[in-house]
Amino acid sequence: MATSDEFFDQLLADGPSPSTLFRVLTKMKEGGQIKKVIQECIKALNTYPYDIQIRQLLAECYFE
Repeated sequence: MATSDEFFDQLLADGPSPSTLFRVLTKMKEGGQIKKVIQECIKALNTYPYDIQIRQLLAECYFE
């Protein structure tokens, strides 16, 4: 059985919608993967530059 990390990685690799991406990254942040969330937020903002939720999540991660 795949771990949640593998599941999240698969979702991120498949190019999710902004809302799905936000939910996955939020769960990853709750799991303590701050550095990876920051990296994924930066990549996501290249695709969705005006997404406020992803920008806010990135800002929150920088503060942690």
